[in-house]
Amino acid sequence: MTTNASNPGSALPRYALPAPVISCESAAAAKGVPLEHELKSLVIDTSAGLVVAHIPGDRRLALRAVKSCIPTPQAHLADLAALDLMPGTVHPFHERLWQLRHLVSREVFALDWITTNAGDLTTFVIFAPTLLLSARHVTVGEFCRVR
Repeated sequence: MTTNASNPGSALPRYALPAPVISCESAAAAKGVPLEHELKSLVIDTSAGLVVAHIPGDRRLALRAVKSCIPTPQAHLADLAALDLMPGTVHPFHERLWQLRHLVSREVFALDWITTNAGDLTTFVIFAPTLLLSARHVTVGEFCRVR
């Protein structure tokens, strides 16, 4: 549940999934949407603090790009359990994550709409990618690994 009034996620309609999903692949399949439209949000622990990176679901994160952007010598996936989060529940509008710095891949903005979980394994939201720009600290860049 989102409680911050400045967090636009609280106003988004939530939709139910037929069964719990964890991965972007399983979520996109359950929703019947292309994988690129499933937002992949990853919490990254850096020597400069936590950041949340957002990329299309069919892409992989380039940690070197994250380290260059911050800049920081260290960056790795955060321990979700230490943040009281579970895989499949990380989303940009989570009350613990919304105030962090958000790194958004330019590729996300090439899409008219994206979808992501709504904080649990059985609900989701659909929204325009530009909504991510309303976070307090946003950096748009190239955060996907080159294939």
